[in-house]
Amino acid sequence: MSVDAELLPLSALEQRLGVTFKRKELLELALIHLSRNEAIEKADLALPSNERLEFLGDAILGAAAASYLYRTHPELAEGPLTTLRSALVRRSTAAHYADDVELSLFVRIGRAEEGPQGRGASSVLSAAFEAVVGAIFLDQGFARSARFLERFFRRHLPLILAAELHRNAKSELQEYTQARYRVTPTYRILERTGPAHDSRFVAETVVATVASARGEGPNRQQAEQDAARRLLADLRAVEAENSLVRDDARAPADDSTPDVLNDSTL
Repeated sequence: MSVDAELLPLSALEQRLGVTFKRKELLELALIHLSRNEAIEKADLALPSNERLEFLGDAILGAAAASYLYRTHPELAEGPLTTLRSALVRRSTAAHYADDVELSLFVRIGRAEEGPQGRGASSVLSAAFEAVVGAIFLDQGFARSARFLERFFRRHLPLILAAELHRNAKSELQEYTQARYRVTPTYRILERTGPAHDSRFVAETVVATVASARGEGPNRQQAEQDAARRLLADLRAVEAENSLVRDDARAPADDSTPDVLNDSTL
């Protein structure tokens, strides 16, 4: 059976995207993962992959996110805008965009990539989504690409803000530990599992002899961010608990025993 036998037709994807392509070959190319060529024995039958479209789409995604945030959040300065843009365009977020339109049902991958993750792997999905954005740009221009992306921004930005995924935990942890302990956190990768297209990293961050924490993610950066986020939460929890203990120790004793008995107490 062909590795593409179970894929749905492009028209079904166009419905999910809300975009009708003039040049269907662009959308088809956007869905061809590099591993697809590994399933083709003859080199002259090898297909181009979506890598170039992914490169283009990544740039369009960043520009569209910047434009959207600039228009919808006039109260924000450059720093917060940059932080939110990074959260909207990171690969893990793009993979969620891909899930919204069930892109995994259409991506063409090599036989070696098939399995429990395969075309549903975060790296495969994010690359395919960015390639689709690049295809829309080539087919219909930037304005149409930006309108297409706005629905994803509107849905996921509140989720990002609620979960504080836009915050740079590593920077916050460094500021926190330098201010309180005069030390800088260190990081190391403890483990990497899974195939190249869907690796899982385990990172550890250590603050001298104070504390340590571990985190996970699909790449080194996100694993380190997760570890920093966990350690920062632990340190703040300890600080809050110690503050309560100090407050209790300073509180005056509640002595309700009357110093002198009078007739009303007899």
